[in-house]
Amino acid sequence: MTRSLLNTRRFGLLSFVFLGLSTVYFTANVSAAVPVSAVSLNAGTSAGSSVATPAEQGTQKAMQKEISPIQPIMLLPRDVTMLKLNKAVREIAVSTAQNPSVNQFVTLDSALAYLSAELEKIDGFSPEILDSVTLKIRSFITQQHYLAVSPQTISELGQQNLSLAAQALLPAVGQPVPAQYFSQQLRRNLEQASVQKEDTDRALSIAVRTPQESLRYAVVNDAAAFDAVFPSVDASVSDCLSNLASTAYPSVNGLRLAVANLLYQMREVGLAAVQNNNTAANDGTDTPGIEIECPLSDDIVKPFQEGDLAVDNSDSGSEDGSGNYACTVLTESEIGPDLLLANSPESCAICRTKTCHSGTDYVSQVQNAVLSMAVKPFLRSELSKIELSTLPGCSECALPLKGTTIGFYPYWLASEAYQQIGFPLINPGYINFGVFSRVAYFALPLGADNRVSDQLHWASSRLFVNYLRELQRFNVQRDIVLVAQNWKSWRGTDDIRSYAESHYKTLQVIQEQAAHWGGINGVIVYFNDYGRGDDANAILTYMSRLYDVIQQDDSLVKLELRLLLDIQGLENQKTHVGASVELSQSYFAKLSELFMVASRDELLKSTASELEKGHEPIAKDLIDQTVAGSQTPKVKNILVFLNEPSSEQKKRLRMQLENEFKGEARVEAQQKIIPVLGRLTLGEESAEPHRQFVDDLAYLKYNFGGIGLWNLPLTPQTDKGKADIENPVMSIFDFTLKLGYGNTEVGYVDTENMGWLAAAMHYPAAADVFSICAYACPNRITVLWMLVVLFVSNLIFYALYNTHCPTRKIMKAHPVTFLLLRWSPVLLALLVLGCNPLFYPYATPLLAVGALSMLAFSGYRSYLKMADKLERA
Repeated sequence: MTRSLLNTRRFGLLSFVFLGLSTVYFTANVSAAVPVSAVSLNAGTSAGSSVATPAEQGTQKAMQKEISPIQPIMLLPRDVTMLKLNKAVREIAVSTAQNPSVNQFVTLDSALAYLSAELEKIDGFSPEILDSVTLKIRSFITQQHYLAVSPQTISELGQQNLSLAAQALLPAVGQPVPAQYFSQQLRRNLEQASVQKEDTDRALSIAVRTPQESLRYAVVNDAAAFDAVFPSVDASVSDCLSNLASTAYPSVNGLRLAVANLLYQMREVGLAAVQNNNTAANDGTDTPGIEIECPLSDDIVKPFQEGDLAVDNSDSGSEDGSGNYACTVLTESEIGPDLLLANSPESCAICRTKTCHSGTDYVSQVQNAVLSMAVKPFLRSELSKIELSTLPGCSECALPLKGTTIGFYPYWLASEAYQQIGFPLINPGYINFGVFSRVAYFALPLGADNRVSDQLHWASSRLFVNYLRELQRFNVQRDIVLVAQNWKSWRGTDDIRSYAESHYKTLQVIQEQAAHWGGINGVIVYFNDYGRGDDANAILTYMSRLYDVIQQDDSLVKLELRLLLDIQGLENQKTHVGASVELSQSYFAKLSELFMVASRDELLKSTASELEKGHEPIAKDLIDQTVAGSQTPKVKNILVFLNEPSSEQKKRLRMQLENEFKGEARVEAQQKIIPVLGRLTLGEESAEPHRQFVDDLAYLKYNFGGIGLWNLPLTPQTDKGKADIENPVMSIFDFTLKLGYGNTEVGYVDTENMGWLAAAMHYPAAADVFSICAYACPNRITVLWMLVVLFVSNLIFYALYNTHCPTRKIMKAHPVTFLLLRWSPVLLALLVLGCNPLFYPYATPLLAVGALSMLAFSGYRSYLKMADKLERA
């Protein structure tokens, strides 16, 4: 056990070293490349009203290129703690580096020991945090060349009649000084001793020629690098950032906007607190403060609550607005959280003569800090087998839904390497499969050559067999996500087609390996950083070629293709009802040839033209031409990551679709787009947990082609090895989709396509008491074989009853047993037709045929009996 713990600790330390070096590399290449938020912080204006500048957009793109979408993005609780402590860490490191008398260490270990002792004095440091910080500081400690005045130097100075210089340098004998400062230090000593300039120059030449040399370890004084590796955030802001911790984000853009959204909430609450204070001061009553989870600290709010400091510029008594605290705070040298409550630079006269910061500067600073901590490296090793199981009491198969409901399973959920650096342990994970149409494995990365560089869990059947088997049992379709992170650099049609063919071969190998356990049913290609001005030719060429080669393969012909997009700039779109979008500036219209069959809209337009001419078309012909499925698009759906604030983004997305498409094409587009909610743990209103989640589900449910969840709302195991059934997100999702089950007009469950038998057996009033389908559907192969065995047994006993007298006597002696045997195939047949999704479309006609057959058989037997009686008479 001890050896295991030591190995675990050693791996953890190596992981932290890797993280620290990765962070240094990342920040050195990106500098301050996280984009400034596009949301306006002007006092009195709502968030989301301004557009990012070209410089900000360029910075954002630079940031996106540095981080691969396969890298997990998660802010760990330890990261949040470090955001509060890093300021003190920087101060200690910088002060050590700036003090030559302290910054001299004979060994690296002695340097680390000194810094560790200083860091331990900071409140809030745990041994784990101390280890990680010490390892990061280690990269700033380098071996340096030190020089000191030697006895030989003093002797030569005496021989050269430079006794005054020798006396001035005597105290420096054996005192090491960094080589780059050696001459400067000696010149200062000589000048302080009033040595003449000529003698000073002669003495320096001797000292530089005859020094005492040594090597020492020292902390390098690099303020910019310290800021990058040890970013800090104000305590009250970092406390609020805890709401974003332990949740994986699908993209850098998603976390960037989530941080901005959180800061805007803090701003609104802070402004409300300032306004309430002013009102209370004016009317002489006490107005209670607003109690929320994320207030700014009193030290930030109180200056703004000082009555005469918070008034408008026109009343401040100063022409340049210098008497208005909300304006003067903009001129502070440091960028701090008080900028969230300050006025905009445009509204302050003082900013015409002085350099001013803005609230967006602080938002950008916090985004930089959070992203530098949250973006984790790609760790390939220590993959665990994926253990995905059904929640206790929720063992229904996937129900047919009116939209596609898809959840994503990131590969790092089943990785010991990520668990060792602090990721939550959710493997085994439990889920209600009944409300998911599909589950997508995220993801297969592409290498520098744009080929699949690593199959991850799909490289070994041991890692994925349980995952596939469970999804197949519960009738959930299985998808794989391919991450095309370098798609913008793809050049040449032939090269792009070759990439598609290469990826097809990888999928073919995976399908062959996984065929025994149900295989995969779909491929989702993820194109990150997709903007409205981007050239879509690479996407069109790639997806078309991938579709063609798949259609030529009988083993993959049923594989469905989907697109996954991380849309950039949707939050900056200034759109309105009735606006139109140029094709070159669209998000989806330029991809329409992949996912839409625009025949209905074109048909209606031509029909309208015919009607205007007085030619009335035949309705039957129109219906025949618009039958669903007559033409199959190459891509089934386009999935879009829905960033925060989702209350605005989902409406912007729908408005964008309405502006890009018209008529029937608009309806078809909305049915093909599936927004993916980027986070499930925090609503936009802290007073009502999950209120926003409920609103989002209702909106997506009826306005788009389905609902996507990033990532799956898995329930982890407890310490006792059982599923912790307390999972409000999963429960809300389940009840939201099943709400209005029996009402086909508003319900999300497609009861019409289930058939009346399956719908009746799944009806909540019956299923909540006892759901036989919860057992019959996951074990439907066994049930089907039981039906075959019982049916054959009945045929055998029927034949024996009519031909073998001993068997007939036995059967008559046990009538109840053989009555049950006779009717058991009928009961099992009902289970198969009502619980097996394969038979849903055929259940009603098969039941009708079965009922008619039984009536016909009973009539025939009655006829034979009657004929026998007549014959005897």
